[in-house]
Amino acid sequence: IGSGGGIKQIQAQTVDFGASDAPMSDADLKAAPGELLHIPTVLGAVVVTYNVASITQPLHLSPEVLADIFLGKIKKWDDAKIKQDNAGVNLPAADITVVHRADGSGTSYVFTDYLSKV
Repeated sequence: IGSGGGIKQIQAQTVDFGASDAPMSDADLKAAPGELLHIPTVLGAVVVTYNVASITQPLHLSPEVLADIFLGKIKKWDDAKIKQDNAGVNLPAADITVVHRADGSGTSYVFTDYLSKV
């Protein structure tokens, strides 16, 4: 259900414990009944993937390029910034279709936190 859904369940007291990829904010903690304890247990990763049929070589997408793609500043695969990091790769003039989760997920938190630091 995503971390956001789990936080809502904790706040509504419909569950006794849960797991999240992101810590609860101060506002979420204040809205929760009683005292909650965060116990870090594992580390996970978020991976960005792409599927461009005409590209047969791996692409290098710098953190800055990734941020610009997800901000909507880079819209085509043959953008100059992508070309700069991928010399010799024949990039198509195709649109980039960005896919992301719509719910309040910990994965979204981890990824947007990363992009905000680029």
